[in-house]
Amino acid sequence: MKYFRSLLVVAAIAFASVAHAAGEYTVTSSASDLGGNTWQFDYTITNVNQGTAGSTYGFDGFAIFIPETAVVVSTTSPAPYAGSPGYWGFTVSPTTDPAFSGYSVGQWWGYNVESVYPTSSVVNFSITLNNVASGSNAAGLASYWGFSSEPSANFFNSYGNYTLYVTTIENSPIAAVPEPESYAMLLLGVGFIGLLARRRKNLLA
Repeated sequence: MKYFRSLLVVAAIAFASVAHAAGEYTVTSSASDLGGNTWQFDYTITNVNQGTAGSTYGFDGFAIFIPETAVVVSTTSPAPYAGSPGYWGFTVSPTTDPAFSGYSVGQWWGYNVESVYPTSSVVNFSITLNNVASGSNAAGLASYWGFSSEPSANFFNSYGNYTLYVTTIENSPIAAVPEPESYAMLLLGVGFIGLLARRRKNLLA
């Protein structure tokens, strides 16, 4: 049985002192019941207006909550938008906030600027998990702005600007996170964007 739902990602604040970011993505999610509490979750993300078409600025990271009891069977990462030496990786990181007890964060992220998906591009992800159910989840998406002075960027470090978006997604590994927009923003704003920044630092070192 397969379910579909499209939604518009809304901008949110990564840190209390920063204004809302402008821009948008659309996400289409689906869940396929493979039997035996095993589900395949598929995500299609369209970069509506983050970055400049044809540039190396744009969509750079995607994260979802995963119950710690789940077993990762397989994942599919997208190809880099502009080819080698870019590539996308996937990791599962534990959470440290008590509000997220029982959940980890599954994170896809693009290495090198060749991985970044610019405006009007479409990117696909999938993950198959055992010992899960399908339900609501919170997801984060990150835009990379390089060293441009993009005014909507709500996170900055010496290796570039990032803008973070958070949304609630149906048809995803069930994660009973209270107030997902605000709680996920806190978690992803510190952990997810921090990971992106650290790997940029390593690449440029």
